[in-house]
Amino acid sequence: MADDRLQSLGMIVAVVTLPLGILAVLFVGAKVGASVFIVGWLLLVPLLFIIDEELLPTVAAHDTQTDRTDSLSVLKERYARGELDDEAFERRVETLLETEDSERNHDTHSNSHEREFERDR
Repeated sequence: MADDRLQSLGMIVAVVTLPLGILAVLFVGAKVGASVFIVGWLLLVPLLFIIDEELLPTVAAHDTQTDRTDSLSVLKERYARGELDDEAFERRVETLLETEDSERNHDTHSNSHEREFERDR
């Protein structure tokens, strides 16, 4: 969700830079207008997209791992309180682990396709 906001902000900066740069050229001067274009398009937009692509996926991966750990902790607590019997507890743990394995396989599969694509180029 945070990465969607950051990506949207990058697009907004990219679009707003043009009219701001033109207005700066018309009313303030060419140097200020050029500065607006340079800061907007050559600094802010790439920076926002780099942050979105490089830094946030690691945060999202950490959050996903925390969610799995939290889910397992909740299952253990419910089992300890007697809310779940042995069979229900084992079934839910297996489901949780299967979900984790399928996500890991999907990520590995996607990464291998990306590496093959890069090699072919």
